[in-house]
Amino acid sequence: MERRTRRAEAISRAAADTASMRALMVQKWIENDGSYQRAAQQLNVQRSRVWYWVRKAFFPDTFHTEDVGGDRRSLLCEDQKQILHKLLLAFLKESPEADAKLVHAFLCFLLQGWSIGYSTVCKLLKQMGWTWRVPVHFQVLKYTPANMKRYFLYLLWIRQQDWTKLKFMDESHIVSRQLHKRRVLGLKNKRTYLKRRTLHDASASVTIMTCLDDPEEPVVMAYRRESNTQWDFLEFVIYCLSIKKLTAGDILILDNASVHGGLASNRALTKVLASHNIKFTYLPCYSPELNPCELVFNEMKRRIRSYRAFSSRIQTEVVKAIHSVTIQQMLSWYQHCIIPPTVLPDLN
Repeated sequence: MERRTRRAEAISRAAADTASMRALMVQKWIENDGSYQRAAQQLNVQRSRVWYWVRKAFFPDTFHTEDVGGDRRSLLCEDQKQILHKLLLAFLKESPEADAKLVHAFLCFLLQGWSIGYSTVCKLLKQMGWTWRVPVHFQVLKYTPANMKRYFLYLLWIRQQDWTKLKFMDESHIVSRQLHKRRVLGLKNKRTYLKRRTLHDASASVTIMTCLDDPEEPVVMAYRRESNTQWDFLEFVIYCLSIKKLTAGDILILDNASVHGGLASNRALTKVLASHNIKFTYLPCYSPELNPCELVFNEMKRRIRSYRAFSSRIQTEVVKAIHSVTIQQMLSWYQHCIIPPTVLPDLN
């Protein structure tokens, strides 16, 4: 009991001393004609401390206004936080790329009866479950009624086909300097340097065709310097016909890239495939998730980044990565693309 009494007395003395110190800081500021620096030197305290208590004593209307706190803490009740949360939802739907300063400006403009500091807004966002996220971009045009109808009709159609007759074609751009390990072991606070002779290898395009009817070679590829043209693509199709990778009864499936349906080459492509009794069709627009070639390219780039030899040319690494694809991997990728786990993203 005595201990509690002594503690309470100590707290009251400390509070009295603090109050007297605050009053003394204001008094010294007045005596020194409004000089924060001289008042702080005389009292042996920080200048910011004198500034804080003088401002609070003389300018209370601009220091802690209303009931929402200042720049350091928020005194919003739960109902007010719910209002802010709903307003933020509506605002971010209209401006999804707004930064914290823009959110702060919006709230200050909208809630003119409240005074909300920038740091208060950041803390409120954190308390209400908001945080900075890496956004997932999606193509709005993919979800038009016409394209979604085509999308579902395609899924129904392709599940009825013989998978060994389905051949997918696509191409990917290759930039050598982007295909190195992203992290290496190094000392703290020291920049780590790696000597390379292949950073400026010429960019290239890789065109591939996937298949399930050849367990030894589930991917056929062609490597070309720089970009791919519609005539390069037609040449690759003819190459696949010449080595019997495309045969009668097969179905060639392409995406909607311009090189696959160029006005100049489309008639020749149609005639060549028809002469070999090969059908061809296009994927629904903006639907790379239905193309196993995309998964081959992902695996190819992953392997190059992980296992690229110190001085190896990019073409060598591309060939090695493509030839490392197994029939088991290809079968799982076909299954993933023909029977996709999700069709519509969760947009809530």
